[in-house]
Amino acid sequence: MSHHSKIDFEPGHAPLRFDLRRRHLLQALALALLPACGREAPESSPEPRTRTAPVRAVDDPNFRVSTMHLPGLIDAADQGAFIALLRAIDDAYPAGRLDISLYPEARAIKTLVDGDSDLVFPLLRESEAAAAKLPYRFSTESFGKVSFVLYSHVDRKWRRNDVDKAIAQNSPLTLIGPQELGIPVQQFNGFEAAFARIDAGRVDGLLWAQEEADAVLRESGRNSIHRSHFADYDDVFAVARNPRGDFVDLTLSAIIRTLRGGGRLASLYQAVHQNYNDWQPGRG
Repeated sequence: MSHHSKIDFEPGHAPLRFDLRRRHLLQALALALLPACGREAPESSPEPRTRTAPVRAVDDPNFRVSTMHLPGLIDAADQGAFIALLRAIDDAYPAGRLDISLYPEARAIKTLVDGDSDLVFPLLRESEAAAAKLPYRFSTESFGKVSFVLYSHVDRKWRRNDVDKAIAQNSPLTLIGPQELGIPVQQFNGFEAAFARIDAGRVDGLLWAQEEADAVLRESGRNSIHRSHFADYDDVFAVARNPRGDFVDLTLSAIIRTLRGGGRLASLYQAVHQNYNDWQPGRG
């Protein structure tokens, strides 16, 4: 059976476009102000309809996957090393199929919380204390370890100990990174923008997975950025905190264990994330 007979891709979902949020907000604001600008309200308005996600059986074998744009790893809903990993899972799952859609990270997670998807992939496993506060939970099995790098300016060269000390002492610290790291971070608006802010001294650093950030850093040609290993995290997927989520986790975690036992997972994951590579821009 071919991949495309089982996996359904939706490449039409665009990567990060934060200007759309601003435009939607302005449109909503303009509509709210219409009555104050002299427009007559209709005599009667229909009752507002509450949007609900379609009800699905707990054991529905077909899984809706929400993923996000990661340069070099997920370039489209049907392209990237992570997509190859999902294809392998799909091949090892004759009972159902994976339907993949690509979203900005925040929206991908919202689809899971709203019941519009069955899992979000990939995410980092947080500490148990931090994870307990989330409206979703992480998978039992992980795909492997992902190395996170701290990118800072060569004139400052931040390292993990510096970050820990700054947080413990409540010292001024501005980092860009994913929320699931459990440390104070600013919103991520793209790698090139993050490196430009580090270069200009507007932020102290960027925390991100090695392969995605390195791909953009190498292409940018910036030699003002310093790299240092921060930590390794479990690469997992997230499911809902309900019986449906339990079924999805049980099913896919079993497949992951099978792929790992046969050695297939290691070769697939090697194309996604590798051990920390100690190089510096302009010097190797």
